[in-house]
Amino acid sequence: MTNKNYILLVGNYGHTNIGDMLLKKAAIQQYSESQIKVMSPAYGDFPIFTTGFRSLIKHPLNNWKAFRAITLSKKVVFGGGGLLNSQNKHSLLIWGPILLTSLILRKPIELNAQSFSSTPRGLLKLMLKNVDAISVRDNLSHQYLKNAGVKSELVEDLALSLSTESIQNVFDDIKFTSDLDKLPKTDYILLNARTYKALPSSVYLDLQDWVQKSKYQIVFTPFDIADVDFYNKYLKDLGVIIANPSLKLFKSAYKIIGMRLHFLLVAQKLKMQFTPLSYAPKVIGMFGTQKCIDLYNYDKQKNPLN
Repeated sequence: MTNKNYILLVGNYGHTNIGDMLLKKAAIQQYSESQIKVMSPAYGDFPIFTTGFRSLIKHPLNNWKAFRAITLSKKVVFGGGGLLNSQNKHSLLIWGPILLTSLILRKPIELNAQSFSSTPRGLLKLMLKNVDAISVRDNLSHQYLKNAGVKSELVEDLALSLSTESIQNVFDDIKFTSDLDKLPKTDYILLNARTYKALPSSVYLDLQDWVQKSKYQIVFTPFDIADVDFYNKYLKDLGVIIANPSLKLFKSAYKIIGMRLHFLLVAQKLKMQFTPLSYAPKVIGMFGTQKCIDLYNYDKQKNPLN
């Protein structure tokens, strides 16, 4: 491509997380695909900046490649998700340098359908105030930015712009386990869960207790490769079936309960009833406190799997 002829799409895109791949597909859909180049830790046209000593030794040219990718772009777009997460300092080290370099090079910058976990402060706040356009996907993020004096527009998550056919195509591209030959004959609850550093371990024990006391068959569907590890550790020995996600699996479920945001958004897209298990501000921010079970403050005697 000739200089300054492409839009640089920045995101955590890989083939291990369905939510990330839905966001990538939706972000590219907003533009002509021929105009897009992707900057991502994996499966991108360009690498991100490296910060760790070992990474610098292993990939000594990555920082130059990332800098050049920004330099030659006509616009930098952060394509959906919770990239600049103040609860996770590591995420700021990954994505902050891209934002800062883009500002220094005076590139037009868009942050599309992002989530923020707290009110931005310091350098992050200063950088956000100089971004051309910011949209956020949940009410809490909108309030956090307002508290910091940063303008933003409240929009839907990018994945909701996809057709159901496009969503199924992403499901077909990422397989975590074997497909079910057939769905359970009885009513089943479709469940998704994950580990999260901030959650106490008692949450996972309570989930096991709920599963054991449920009168329904539980079908677990992973949305990330790490979810398979969760299933193997906490649910495999409790009679829970694991299955790759599919639209049919969602549509045939008696109940849908889960943690990962895009698992819940697929249910929303299909106009299904669902119960979010909120592990991070973005979940309550998107679905509201009345709809969610707050995993930091809940009655373990009330079993959502019944």
